[in-house]
Amino acid sequence: LELYSDEEDGWKLKEVSTDVRYHFGRTAIAMDRSIKKLMNHIENLGLSDNLLVAVASDNGACPTDGGNNYPYRGGKFQSWEGGVHVP
Repeated sequence: LELYSDEEDGWKLKEVSTDVRYHFGRTAIAMDRSIKKLMNHIENLGLSDNLLVAVASDNGACPTDGGNNYPYRGGKFQSWEGGVHVP
């Protein structure tokens, strides 16, 4: 499974304002592809009808690293919705 996307995916992140967010974005792209490969493999094995796959995220974006939790108030390490909201 991929842990980091190809350099060619950089165009998808041209609007990203910081290096931290850029590298996070490339990691998220790779994770998305890897989950798709995993789900296709599970389906090919005939296991998808009785299987639940859960993907979790840590809570909220970090505004000091360029993250944006709009429309929620607050951010990572805070108890406001922007700090505890998980998609």
